[in-house]
Amino acid sequence: MLLTGDAGGLGKVLRERLQPMAKVIRLSDVAEMTPSAGAHEEVVPCDLAGKKAVDALGAGWGAIVHLGG
Repeated sequence: MLLTGDAGGLGKVLRERLQPMAKVIRLSDVAEMTPSAGAHEEVVPCDLAGKKAVDALGAGWGAIVHLGG
């Protein structure tokens, strides 16, 4: 599962609640994300304004929760 906008208020809340639903959660934002990645999480900073970066970020994920602004 990919979660964009992880550093925002809603992203922080959903991050915990999505854990039981995914083997791995890729967390992404342009802002600093805290706390750092835990078990079954990977942090990939990404500016969603770049098409190539977004294509690479989202490749291969079955579910995307898009909260990035």
